[in-house]
Amino acid sequence: MGDQVPSSSKKQADKTAKKKPRDKAVDLLGGIFATMDADGGKFKNNKPAAPRPKTTRAEVKTENQAPDVKPQTLTAPTSSSSTRYRIPKRTAGQERTAPPQISDVTNKRPRAEDSSAIKLGAEVPVKMNLWQFDISKGPEFVDQIHVQIFVKKESGKELPCTDKNMKNDIWDQKRRKANFAFLRQLVQEAGVFLDPQAETNEQKKKNQYNYVYDGFCVLYGLPGLFQGAMDEVLELEFQSDELLQFHRSIFAHKLISISVNLKKTRKVSIKGFDSTANPEILVEAARFFEILSSQYIFDGRYFLYGTRFYRASNDNDLDLGDQLPGRVVKLGYERSVRFIDNDNQATPILVVDVKCAPFYKKLSVMEFLAELLKCRPEYTFEQEDREVTAFQYYQEKYFRTLAHPNLPLLIQRTARYLNLYPLEFLEVEAGQKMKQNKINASVQDIVTTMSQMLPEELTEVLDGALVDMNIGQKGNRYFRAFNISLNTQRMTVKAKMIPGPQVVFKNTTVEMKEGNIHVPSFAGFYRAATVKTIAFATFGVPLPEDFISKFFNGARKMGIKILQREDQCKYFRLMPDNPELLKETMEKIKGKVDILFAISDGTCRGVHEYLKLFEATVGVQTQHIAYKHAVKLSFAIERDVLFKNIMRKFNLKTGGLNFTLKVPQKLCENISKSEELQNKLFKNTMIVALDLSHAAAQQKWDRQAKAPIQEPSFVGVSFSLREPTELGGYFWPQKPREHEILDLGSHLLQAVRRNANLNGRLPEKIVIYRSGVGETGVIMVQREARNVRDALRLNEELKKMNNGRPYEPAFVVLLVQKHSNYRMVPVEIRGRKANEQNVKSGTYIDHTILTSGYDDFILVSQKSMMGTCRPTRYTVVQNDVRWHKDEIVFLTYALAYGHQVNFGGVASVTDTLFGAENMAKRARSNFMGLRQFELPYDELNSTEMPQDSRSGNVFDELANKLSALSMNHMFWA
Repeated sequence: MGDQVPSSSKKQADKTAKKKPRDKAVDLLGGIFATMDADGGKFKNNKPAAPRPKTTRAEVKTENQAPDVKPQTLTAPTSSSSTRYRIPKRTAGQERTAPPQISDVTNKRPRAEDSSAIKLGAEVPVKMNLWQFDISKGPEFVDQIHVQIFVKKESGKELPCTDKNMKNDIWDQKRRKANFAFLRQLVQEAGVFLDPQAETNEQKKKNQYNYVYDGFCVLYGLPGLFQGAMDEVLELEFQSDELLQFHRSIFAHKLISISVNLKKTRKVSIKGFDSTANPEILVEAARFFEILSSQYIFDGRYFLYGTRFYRASNDNDLDLGDQLPGRVVKLGYERSVRFIDNDNQATPILVVDVKCAPFYKKLSVMEFLAELLKCRPEYTFEQEDREVTAFQYYQEKYFRTLAHPNLPLLIQRTARYLNLYPLEFLEVEAGQKMKQNKINASVQDIVTTMSQMLPEELTEVLDGALVDMNIGQKGNRYFRAFNISLNTQRMTVKAKMIPGPQVVFKNTTVEMKEGNIHVPSFAGFYRAATVKTIAFATFGVPLPEDFISKFFNGARKMGIKILQREDQCKYFRLMPDNPELLKETMEKIKGKVDILFAISDGTCRGVHEYLKLFEATVGVQTQHIAYKHAVKLSFAIERDVLFKNIMRKFNLKTGGLNFTLKVPQKLCENISKSEELQNKLFKNTMIVALDLSHAAAQQKWDRQAKAPIQEPSFVGVSFSLREPTELGGYFWPQKPREHEILDLGSHLLQAVRRNANLNGRLPEKIVIYRSGVGETGVIMVQREARNVRDALRLNEELKKMNNGRPYEPAFVVLLVQKHSNYRMVPVEIRGRKANEQNVKSGTYIDHTILTSGYDDFILVSQKSMMGTCRPTRYTVVQNDVRWHKDEIVFLTYALAYGHQVNFGGVASVTDTLFGAENMAKRARSNFMGLRQFELPYDELNSTEMPQDSRSGNVFDELANKLSALSMNHMFWA
């Protein structure tokens, strides 16, 4: 509903990808059904798309160019050392009204301590991918109008154009474009209904900017313009060609009229909120700002997928060529609006990030299936008491001669007919995004590489995104109509730096600097494992010469005690295609060996999957390496990185611990303060992390047939034992695609018991990192935490361990968003490498740009080695111990150093989160292997999954089947 805006070009770095032979199992993906016009179809010879050129920001020609705006610098309060950090403004008695669709749980912002002993580094100004709206002159509210559009066929049947269940496929893209163009024209022609003051054509033409439309069911307008009472339906019907032209271009039927129903449903407040505003109100207001800022990308020049949009033109596409013919990778953007807490006022900001995705490009179906086409006898069917071929049918009815009559016909199933189309008449419609399950590893690597822009390039591309959206310009007539503007300078915020922990080994303690872990060769494992017996197995490959002897000597050099003699080791020669023999072997050695060390050709599919499946079901610890790595091992501690990584895993899997963490003295004023903080954060503290793994979305035909989901969701949990880096873990299944962890308290009982048994006492504090949900899941996580609290308090066994008193530990609960769309870059970008242009490890922000009403922070813990770093966002949901925000940040940052295998640098999340994610993934992989190998669960294949995750039936049986291995150490390493 707006003017056409010239597109900006994007910067394209030279990117190459290793090409592999095309997979012959190419699928049509359902996308070629989009436009099946049997009357024609032309062969297209698309040329390979040129690489993305260097970015030259396109100038948008508008009536008045926006004046230069100075960057806005926002800083944290610095009045005194005791109040320098943002303290929650809500008092203990204030409550937040929860969204009704979740629950009626009170959502208080957790209070933190008013002071902290932590000394922070210098503040660092950073630029964010955020732009702030100026709504000071805008209206207090806007009218929300519900829209329904119908077209009528010649037969009198009405077809809806504004369904609620939009899937963002190619059909919805066309409908959105047609609806948008129709409503724009409608506002001009029927202005008397939408603005009674509009008398002249020029005034009616301006009406289109007083309304913003999402292309489907929602229209927002300036207050008082729409002439209709609340909930009163205004029905309009038109037969003019001028209004029908947009939908006639996408419907195959002959249309005789188009009708629209308009109903004002509510007044939506868009400003005047404080930090305690109802989240539901803020979500609705944010939706208005998203639609307002997206009007210039709703006109059909972009492919829209949810909050992401990609340019329809192929100027910046990366053609996948022979690797995946007919596919390209498009550069796009993701935009969203959220409210931040700015001086106790909820202020809207625009967040824009870069996204890349593979698409099908427009070409003939014959070209698309060039390698799959096979000739077959001509298809015949009955017509008027005679058999005709497809060749005869098209020649007689359409006067079209098939050039390839023996090729397969494409079948379209309808409720009444089977429609058959010759492939030479069809085209693959552009704008169809490849589904995730159709993207192989090589294509995913290309998409990832294309998305990994250095901060300097990312800055230019994001500036181009604002030009594409035509926002922040005085030429944006929608903004002008609503008296709203956007500061075109990215928000600048003063970030803080937090020091890293000390990493404690057996023989030394290492100071961490900027995400680097420098480990001297004499460090020694903090606790070396003691191994009684080892067994070795190879799969279709020979055992490298003297491998067992070298392995024993190398392990002993690393401090690992192996009580068995080398000549007493059992060695099994197995075949990669015989999982039954592998299972039988592991059952024979169960209880007799501590670990089975396996070697296989890395190209053999299934070996690793079956090893891990039988590890879980039989209960024998395994470690698996590729043969090419086994023959390269030098077993030299000083120089062989591969050997050290293998030994680090081996030590963990057999019950050892590579290192632990300690609060550094430089973090506090003196040694006593650092020891006090060490006890405060780590003593009698249990760290828990939770993550979920869901089954892939159902196919369209399964949803239409209401087929039951046959795969459960899996919950992975990782938890600390005697040290913050010593982890245990396990997993369990629950109701399919359920995002809330059901009956979490009952499931965590075994983790609490295990921690208490090893430490001789119950933990006083439990810190929970909950991943797998977005920011709207705060209420749900609060509900989960309450379930855990109740389960621990009521458990009789824990009550006995707690001297007859109900066990009520203090909780600190954080919601984690590992894939937030925040980006931060230095104000002054220097250097040419990623680690030079990015912010340093330990950079965090806990003020100004954070979501209104929540106590959260964003943290860059990883050292950026490629692209632009993506911070992890943490929301403090519960803080019983009243730790200061800086202490929570340090604990989170320190735990990111806890990864026990890769010493190359600090991870982006805590070690427990990393373990929980691996647990959930391992559970799903084992479940799939179990179905393929044993197939004992007919319930999972034929009936709907049970709704109750603790029903005592198939879920409990499945959990027991996959949990034969002890949870006492990092067996998943």
